[in-house]
Amino acid sequence: MIDMRQRELDMVAHTQMVNAGREPKFGDRMRNLWAGIGNPLRDATFIREVHKTGRTNPGRWYEMTDENGRVWLSSPTGMIFCDRISVSEALGGPFAATANDGEA
Repeated sequence: MIDMRQRELDMVAHTQMVNAGREPKFGDRMRNLWAGIGNPLRDATFIREVHKTGRTNPGRWYEMTDENGRVWLSSPTGMIFCDRISVSEALGGPFAATANDGEA
């Protein structure tokens, strides 16, 4: 059985390792590692960082755009810079250890 909390921790660790402390700037292209290959929100352009307070989804978020007028918030825990994708793949990706657990 998949331990989702462990997957989240693995994603955070992988993202931090790949990004190596780099913070996004306006116009940076980023990839959401949680998004599947066919997801149109997978690769996007960073607009700004947003800090939300309150009960619903508090914390740090990235405002992203597809450069065609669509804007949304993404959690930074699974976002890597598109110029670092080859590094992410070379490291095996965040789910490499759990890829053979019998579930897709």
